[in-house]
Amino acid sequence: MTSFGEDLIAAMKEALADAEGRSVMNDASTPPPKRLLFVCSQNRLRSPTAEALCQGIAGIEATSAGTNNDAEQPLTGDLIEWADIVIAMERAHRNRINAKFRSQMKGKPLFVLGIPDDYDYMQPELVELLKVRLKRWIG
Repeated sequence: MTSFGEDLIAAMKEALADAEGRSVMNDASTPPPKRLLFVCSQNRLRSPTAEALCQGIAGIEATSAGTNNDAEQPLTGDLIEWADIVIAMERAHRNRINAKFRSQMKGKPLFVLGIPDDYDYMQPELVELLKVRLKRWIG
């Protein structure tokens, strides 16, 4: 029997491998970037911090959005379709994504980091927590 973490890592590796097969105009030796979409409520603190941490990492493109209608960048179907992997901060975000964007999410990996809304943008504790939780996926 495998642990939840092992299952999560295996699913993430599979999703990232699938993303490499995407057809794009690109140097044949350079795989296309993996597209990560981070989601929180307002897109003001947690998901923009996660996005910022991914900027400049080779092979990764990241953006962020919020599930609330008044979010800085509201979550849209187009953003879901753009992403290879959707990463929610809390289970409530996952539930809203699945309820509102079921057709766009079909077969797309959706993971929950389990990070509560207790942090400011780029707060050192949030940065460290994100680094630990994301390290399994993006190195």
